[in-house]
Amino acid sequence: MKKITAIVVFVLSVGTLLAQQGPPALGPRSGTPRLDALQSFLQLSDQQVQNLTALLTSVRDAVKPIHEQIMTKQKELKQELDKASPDSSVVAQLMVDVKNLRNQIKAKRDELRPQLVAILSDSQKSALATLQQALSLQHAAHQAVESSLIEAPQDNPSDAGGFGRGWGRMHPRP
Repeated sequence: MKKITAIVVFVLSVGTLLAQQGPPALGPRSGTPRLDALQSFLQLSDQQVQNLTALLTSVRDAVKPIHEQIMTKQKELKQELDKASPDSSVVAQLMVDVKNLRNQIKAKRDELRPQLVAILSDSQKSALATLQQALSLQHAAHQAVESSLIEAPQDNPSDAGGFGRGWGRMHPRP
C-alpha cells in the first residue's frame, strides 16, 4: 500500500511540474495559423503574413510526430497507472520520455523565433515589446475580470482560436 501511495504522490508531483509548462504553442492544429489580430497590431504586409504562416506551418508539421509520440506515451502512462500494481520505474520512464519530447518541441520553437522576428521591420520588432508586456499582465488581468474589477473586452478576435481560453468564453455576457 505504501508503494502505491508513493507512486501516486510521485506521479502527481511530476504531473504538476509538467502541467505548469503548459502545452506547446505550436501544436498540431488543423488549418493555418490565425494572424489577423497580429497583422492589425503590427501592421504586417500580406507578404509578411504569408512568410510567417509558412514558417509556422512548417514547424507545426515538424512537431506533429512529436505530439503523436507524446500522446502515445501519455496513453501508455494512463494504462500503467490504471493497473492494480503500477510499476514505478515504468511510470517514471514514461514521464521522463514525455518531458524530453516536450523539450524537443520547445527547442524547435526556440529555433523558429529568430526566423520569425527576422521577417519584421524594426518598428514592428519594437511593437513586440508592448505585446510582451501585455502578455506578462495577462494573469493579473484575468484575475481582475474574475473579481469584477474590470470588464473583459467585448469584441476579442482571439476568442475563436487565440491564446488559452478566450475572454468571451471565459466570461460570457448574459
